[in-house]
Amino acid sequence: MNNMDPDTFEERKRILINYLISEGILKSEKVINAFESVPRHLFVTTEHLDEAYVDEPIPIIEGTTISQPSVVAEMLEELELEDGNKVLEVGTGSGWLTGLLSYCVGENGLIISLDGNMFVVEFAKRNLDKIKAKNVEVIIADGTLGYARRSPYDRIVYSIAMPELPKIVLDQLKVNGIAIAPIGSKDAQQLVKITRESEKKYKTEELGDVVFAPAYGKFGFHEI
Repeated sequence: MNNMDPDTFEERKRILINYLISEGILKSEKVINAFESVPRHLFVTTEHLDEAYVDEPIPIIEGTTISQPSVVAEMLEELELEDGNKVLEVGTGSGWLTGLLSYCVGENGLIISLDGNMFVVEFAKRNLDKIKAKNVEVIIADGTLGYARRSPYDRIVYSIAMPELPKIVLDQLKVNGIAIAPIGSKDAQQLVKITRESEKKYKTEELGDVVFAPAYGKFGFHEI
């Protein structure tokens, strides 16, 4: 069903959002409004339009996926985003999370989004153009290293699985900043929230089981 009218997308989006609210996953006005304002169907491929508002990951291009809405909602809520935040995102993928982050930090915020695949980066840029995201820079880079040249960051979020977050990345987080990442093996991870309480002290919380694609790069599971 590739020619659904806008009302159908709106109805399905509303059903998904209501479900995520009823499950206690979507909580804050800011994140709910982001889900309203950044339509997921603009970030999927044509053959998967009919699945855009199902609470499941969906294949996009180059073996990558657009993440499951309930997991994305949890990540956004746990990031505790504020207007004007500078955010490092690793694993741009479809650009949907990038767009949601862009909305949540407002016009005075900035999203630096990294992906190692140039075809995925171009796909994401086309999608982000659809929502006229002005506060986003999408860069081809090894995100397992973070992106020191634009640090420090108020928030760091990974959409690819890591064995751990290396010191080189944690050093790019401001004091009182928050990082969210799937940490574990190639096949299964814990979604981990790390708060930098001081220069040398970090608080770590496990948020639940997730499965993300493994990171490529120096500190990932595979060399590029």
